[in-house]
Amino acid sequence: MAIGRTHYVHGRSREAAHHFTKSLEIARQTKNDLGVAEAVYGLADVARGEIDSSKAESFYTEAHAIFSQLGYQLGAARAAEQLGRIFRLGNSCLALGALYRLQHKQSEAESLLNRARDIFGLVDQRRGVANANIQLGRLHGSQGHYAKAEELLVEARELYEQIGDQLGLANAMCGLGEAYYVRAEYETSEAFFTQTRDISALVKDHLGIVHSVLGLGNVHLKQEKYTEAESCYIDAQSTYNRMGNRLGIAESSRGLSQIYYRQGFCHKAESALIECRDA
Repeated sequence: MAIGRTHYVHGRSREAAHHFTKSLEIARQTKNDLGVAEAVYGLADVARGEIDSSKAESFYTEAHAIFSQLGYQLGAARAAEQLGRIFRLGNSCLALGALYRLQHKQSEAESLLNRARDIFGLVDQRRGVANANIQLGRLHGSQGHYAKAEELLVEARELYEQIGDQLGLANAMCGLGEAYYVRAEYETSEAFFTQTRDISALVKDHLGIVHSVLGLGNVHLKQEKYTEAESCYIDAQSTYNRMGNRLGIAESSRGLSQIYYRQGFCHKAESALIECRDA
């Protein structure tokens, strides 16, 4: 063990892994549980240094379990601390992947979001898996991979239902509304946006409410229900204005301009487009 730790400290990962593996074999043969835990912990450190989060997570989890069983609180605390670091790695992958998705850096976004999903799956963190699924679902939807997008979003919805996360559930419903909208399945899309609005209202998520109202406006526009669409867009525009959400203001103003052009109200349409441009 000491030789493996020395190699690890000096950055010699391959040699460290070799000695930790040998120590692990000997500890298992001699039924030295503490030695097993220390060797597994060493292998976890090596995997973390090589940015192999899957192996690191597995090793740290095993070490934490053995230390805890032995009542070795210091070792358990060390393993738990590293598990926390892996969890934070998952969160950072998720955040960066979501940012890249918005920046249309699709390959980078998909890679990071899949990595986040894998990390959260290894620690049985269902909320994290669901959050990653939401982002991946929207990414695949934007690429025209509708079946995959639906699969991910449905899985996210089920995970949120299992853990009783109403805010996450509303987010998944909104994602499904968007997915069915781009597939021109407007009645199904409308149903999901309506559910999103209702759940968001229950948990007082004002951003979720306004996003779903905007989605309903888009659906009604496609259905040529101009009165309903105009009402939704005006409501959304007003809320986005209060929030200072420029993207939302632009989207709702654009929707209003399309309604007015279709109805022949060119002056009102032009005014709406100016609002969209200035947002």
